[in-house]
Amino acid sequence: MSQMGSQLRGSSGDVLFQMAEVHRQIQNQLEEMLKSFHNELLTQLEQKVELDSRYLIPCLGFDHLR
Repeated sequence: MSQMGSQLRGSSGDVLFQMAEVHRQIQNQLEEMLKSFHNELLTQLEQKVELDSRYLIPCLGFDHLR
């Protein structure tokens, strides 16, 4: 029985290790996706807002906001 219990504990440890490794990989993928999202979308949106404000502020007579 002792050998069987030790095998079960060993396999449980292996499973926990594998779960931790998969979790780490998922976290890394999530971080990469968020970086990509920021670079591809948010940076472009920030630039467009800046350009829009440069155009609209003078057109609407809000030059004092600069």
